Order: sequence, then C-alpha cells, then structure tokens
Amino acid sequence: MSIFRQKEFEIIPNYLNDDEVKYLTEELTSLDRSNFQHDLHVPNAFSIYNFMPFVEVLCNKLHIAANIIQEPLLPGYAYARKYQHGDDLYKHTDRESCEVALSVHLYGDKDWPIFFEKTNGEVLELNLKPGDALLYEGHINQHWREKYTGNEYGQFFLFYVKSRGKYASNYFDLDVQAMRAVSDTQRQKLLDASKRFKK
Repeated sequence: MSIFRQKEFEIIPNYLNDDEVKYLTEELTSLDRSNFQHDLHVPNAFSIYNFMPFVEVLCNKLHIAANIIQEPLLPGYAYARKYQHGDDLYKHTDRESCEVALSVHLYGDKDWPIFFEKTNGEVLELNLKPGDALLYEGHINQHWREKYTGNEYGQFFLFYVKSRGKYASNYFDLDVQAMRAVSDTQRQKLLDASKRFKK
C-alpha cells in the first residue's frame, strides 16, 4: 500500500514556485466580474471554470499527482474561487470527475484552514501557504471550511480521474456553457498570457 493510500492526503509544499504564484494571482485578480460564474457551493464567491492558465497547470503538472498516488491519471477540469469575508464551505464530497483533487492556495490576507475527514472518522485541520497544494480523493474524503474572517482568499482546484479506474470516462470534463461565458477578448488575453507562463 502506498504512503498516500495510508495517509489519504498529501500536502505538497511549493507545488507552485513564487513566479507561478505571482502570475496566476495576477491572472485571477485581473478578471472582470462578468467572467465569473455563480457558485452553488459558495454563493458569495467569485468562481470560474476551466480558466486557461489553470488548465495549463492541470495538464503541465499532472505527473506530480500521478507520481504521488502511483497511478496514471487523466485531466478532469480546473476551477478557481475568490472567497470573500464571511464565506464558508459546507461539509461535502466531490462528484466523480473529482476523483483525485488538488486544492492549491494562491493568496489571502488571513490563514484559513481546510478541514479534512479521513475514512476512519479522524478530522484534520490543514493550513496551506501560497504555492502549497493539498492532494486528496475528493469523491471519498469529506472536506469543508468554516467562515473566512479575512477579506479575500484566492485558490484553485485541479481535478483528475484515474485512467484505469471506474471514472476514467469523465476525463476532460468540459462545460461548454461555462467556457462560453469567457468573451472572445478575454480568451485572446488568456492565449497571449499563456505564452509567458513559466512551466
């Protein structure tokens, strides 16, 4: 049994280097409000599905998650949120396209732990630094956050499926409606920005 399977999670320090954190933070915070979608989990948050800079990370860093869980993976989708003061996240598990999940912290003016429940019922309180990532199996382990007492907290999620697993057909979980919410101008901006992304 792998170490990940025993622990059920892994914190990956410096999953993003400082330049990547700075670049992705600028990309997320520079978006016009019209580019964000309504979020059923956190109605007050600003959320966006498959924003291209995060999709690039989803693909470019797939090998990191695959090496840790010791199984081949396929990309699912990327999702980002800007949380606001008073936001919380109710206790939940994720859908099947989120079989393997990474929660990546970008910025925030106050620490905000994520609560993570192991299958034996043990609850862990985990804090991430900018650039750190939490790897877990989103469809198995319940996770949540209490109310945020700071002003703004930015993070994104990367989701994968196991290519030899029962959810393999959920790869490239493309939401066409969400992608159409990005204007042609913004899409060109993302394409231009991708050329300077440091892998």
